[in-house]
Amino acid sequence: MSEPKLAIGIDFGGTSVKVALIHGSKIVAHGEPVPTQQYAGPTPLLEALGERITNLSRTASQHGEAKPPIGIGLP
Repeated sequence: MSEPKLAIGIDFGGTSVKVALIHGSKIVAHGEPVPTQQYAGPTPLLEALGERITNLSRTASQHGEAKPPIGIGLP
């Protein structure tokens, strides 16, 4: 099995969650940050994050990476 060319990175910060499609250390595409305090509880926040991840997965598919791995950073 070959190494993935692209990956989705998720950065959980204190005020927002950022997502990006990356290749090595380069950002290929990114979604709008998800402000954590804008949402009333975890469910709406995770739904908004899921939409961004889905969009980046579609972009990865267009670049030949059908199921990109996901890495998560937490404070």
